[in-house]
Amino acid sequence: MLLSDTIPSLPWPQIAYVASGLLGVLGAVGLVLGVVDKGRKVFGRKPPLEAEFASRLDLKEQDQLLKTEMRLLGARLEQQIGDAEISHSRAIGALQEKINKVAEDTAYLRGKIEERFL
Repeated sequence: MLLSDTIPSLPWPQIAYVASGLLGVLGAVGLVLGVVDKGRKVFGRKPPLEAEFASRLDLKEQDQLLKTEMRLLGARLEQQIGDAEISHSRAIGALQEKINKVAEDTAYLRGKIEERFL
């Protein structure tokens, strides 16, 4: 007896159909698992907002720092405005003195000119 008589011949077209069917099933399972994984990423549980953003304590701390900085800037601005007012009043005073001096000189010259024509 020959070995080929005991083992039947293989039906290659049927094996090809079965193999392609198994590959198709594996592809479909992979596709379904990929969709499920993406769905979990999109629709899965999200971390609470406190984890994504600063905690309330951090926000309060930032708020206090900003308020303190604004107060310091306001005080500095008021000081600069006060200094500018003082400087302005001094400049106006000096200008007024010069105007008075020019008025006196003009009056003196007018008096001298009137004396000559009289």
